[in-house]
Amino acid sequence: MLCAMTNEVPLRRESLSEQVFARLRDRLLSGELAPGAALPPERELVAQFGVNRHAIREALKRLQQARLIEISHGGRTTALDWRRTAGLDLVVSLPGAGRVLTLDSAQRDTLEMRACIGSDAARLCALRRRQGDADSPGLRANMPRSGHKSSSRSTRRGRGGT
Repeated sequence: MLCAMTNEVPLRRESLSEQVFARLRDRLLSGELAPGAALPPERELVAQFGVNRHAIREALKRLQQARLIEISHGGRTTALDWRRTAGLDLVVSLPGAGRVLTLDSAQRDTLEMRACIGSDAARLCALRRRQGDADSPGLRANMPRSGHKSSSRSTRRGRGGT
């Protein structure tokens, strides 16, 4: 579609990093970049997309936040298996990637609703937690391990205790 005044194609309203993110995301989801495969170095991506390094870094940071890639500082950036690592937020944000991963509107609506309810449910659970619940052995046994240790002493200190 051309602009009436200048006969030029209108500019896209997306930032360069958003466009790079979308293209790399599509490559990851389509399998063009297979899980475990190394992404090209930043310099190659700059040349490939014709953008500056800042746009590439922003796009890579978003891909890392979406759990689609793993960035090793000073090392290589590898593709993750998005079926195992990505969350519902990825599926909800995919209207532009319909050619890569197709979902009918009912599936998308269901996943979007589930993503919204999940965050509200977690918030309400945290608000309604009784003081003694965290010390319950049954509750602790069923809690997922987060990878970092937290003692009850440091927890008390954070709430204003000694």
